[in-house]
Amino acid sequence: IAVGALLLLWINPALILFLTVAVLALFAFTAWALRTDALPPPPLKAWITQRTSQYLAMLYSLTFLGGFLVILAPFVLGAGGNILIALLGIILSRQMLSQLSNMAKDAVSLQQKRERIDPLVFRNIHLRNDHQTPIAVTLQTVFAKDRRQQRSRKELARVVPLKGELVVYWSDSTLSGVKTLTLIEQDSEGQPLRHFQQQIFPPRQVDQLDNEAFLFRHVPRKRLSAPDVLASFEEADFRCQICPYGVGEPVPKKDWPEIRDGLLRQVWSYVPANVMVRSYKGSRPLLPERLNPALSKRLAVAADTPEETELLERWQAHLPSLQEQLKMQPLALHNPDLTRVNVVRAGEDHLIMAWGRWVLEPLGAAIFLSGASGQGAKHLEMLRPLRADLRDRAWDGDLGLAALCQQLEQLINRENYKAALGMIKTIQAHRVAADNPDAPVRAAS
Repeated sequence: IAVGALLLLWINPALILFLTVAVLALFAFTAWALRTDALPPPPLKAWITQRTSQYLAMLYSLTFLGGFLVILAPFVLGAGGNILIALLGIILSRQMLSQLSNMAKDAVSLQQKRERIDPLVFRNIHLRNDHQTPIAVTLQTVFAKDRRQQRSRKELARVVPLKGELVVYWSDSTLSGVKTLTLIEQDSEGQPLRHFQQQIFPPRQVDQLDNEAFLFRHVPRKRLSAPDVLASFEEADFRCQICPYGVGEPVPKKDWPEIRDGLLRQVWSYVPANVMVRSYKGSRPLLPERLNPALSKRLAVAADTPEETELLERWQAHLPSLQEQLKMQPLALHNPDLTRVNVVRAGEDHLIMAWGRWVLEPLGAAIFLSGASGQGAKHLEMLRPLRADLRDRAWDGDLGLAALCQQLEQLINRENYKAALGMIKTIQAHRVAADNPDAPVRAAS
């Protein structure tokens, strides 16, 4: 950079003057934009810190464009421009600005790694593993007790008339990646009138909100025992929604088995609309597409004997027909968050508080993912009157196949390759049983 600056000072003083002034001005602007330590940060500071590379690229482009206009000025104004000097000016200014941009990126990277680097340089500084991420610091600031109390009441009062005081408590979340607050409307004596739950989605979890919104564009919330969204808003980098929370606590353990089975059948009894299935398939593969030759090929490393190698070759040869068989099976919703701690009683009904991670799977796979494949035949009999597409289906020779294939996929993804080879044998026996009801069938566990 120094050599380039000296050369430009000799051949084009106007250009080096412009570049110096521009770089200093942009440095001063950046320092001004980053001056505050307020949380949440102002939008400009948040954009610069979150998109540093994009910001530096923009500054590079603007500065280079300005320098190019300075180089072009003598030719436009008829002041006797020199083509060789112009070319040298373009090359040198581009190289200098590129080096400055890279230096800034390296400085930012080193700053982010400071807590790891300082202990290597300074003896009195020790490596710490308890540092918080910027998003965690922002969370603690914007959802501090007084601040969350005011914001939650303000947002809820816009849509729900509040008769008493609203108290907001932090709740240890049982939702994957999501934070929760419990909002209690109390009467004058401090007795609870109503309960609400505020769900807080960090930036990396906002896709759960989008998934939930997509689902309930096609299905009424009440059909799946999902709570209504009373209010939704943004707080710093977080997206929030407030929902009714029934009695304010999960259902008792002693009541859960019966409640769980009822809710599972309610969810499985829904027949996904064709338009919903088409949209889902456009972005996510279903089990038949995921259980493909590339996935099965991973098992080659565990095929230690000629018998296992032959088993794997037969599996690959019959895989296309298996995929077609799975594609013919009826689809059902699966919600991995349908657990006791996420279900509350609301009057005579229950609410499933989380729907951001739902998936579509063949019904047998959905039953397995819910941990109910041991009672697959029983669930199928209960569902048969509720779904016309199940009247001619059986568990042992039909839907149970998807449960076994789902289990096989899990084993492969967990790199339990020997167990997966054993599961292939079970699947083959299961397929034989479809043609021979007397053949023994091993149920998925």
